[in-house]
Amino acid sequence: MNLTKLEPNRVIDDLYGNTVLDFWSWAFSDLLSGSNRGVFAEFLVGAVLGTTENARIEWDVADHIYRGRKIKVKSAAYIEHWLQSKPSRISFPLDTIQKKEIKTSIPGLTLYPKPEVYVFCVFDVKERIEADMLDMGKWHFYPVAARIIESKYRRKKSVTLREVQRVASSVQILQLRRSIDGIIEEMSTRQPGKA
Repeated sequence: MNLTKLEPNRVIDDLYGNTVLDFWSWAFSDLLSGSNRGVFAEFLVGAVLGTTENARIEWDVADHIYRGRKIKVKSAAYIEHWLQSKPSRISFPLDTIQKKEIKTSIPGLTLYPKPEVYVFCVFDVKERIEADMLDMGKWHFYPVAARIIESKYRRKKSVTLREVQRVASSVQILQLRRSIDGIIEEMSTRQPGKA
């Protein structure tokens, strides 16, 4: 299902000239908040992969479909929206692995909710004064084939940053697409016929 993006300058009827952009600015400016940070991380990955042409769909089977593969984005940060006595411990919840098929409205297309590639995103700042979420130099991305996470951490409901670092290397934003392409190429050699 594709969802049409709202136009930023569209005026909201009977609301004193306020626009969709006014709403977005009001609602989503706090990128330190966990839910906004997560959506922002999904956007960063999608922007790199070129998969942001349609609007994001909450609770979709994947955050992005790239080269026919389901990409799941997870994010974490040491600092949070609230005041903290010490930095947060980085961990990422894992999706429960479902074997159930999801039928779609597209004839012949069946999706499996299980991700094929994870991208773990870390906003790597421990001091609030340095917290500029738009500075891509402060983000680290750890792309990894989901099968590796599933085989190594099969019974776990979450993984720590250290556990992710055991199976994935950190890349900067401009290296992310090439790294994901490499993972997909390696997956394709395991599953011939799927790019």
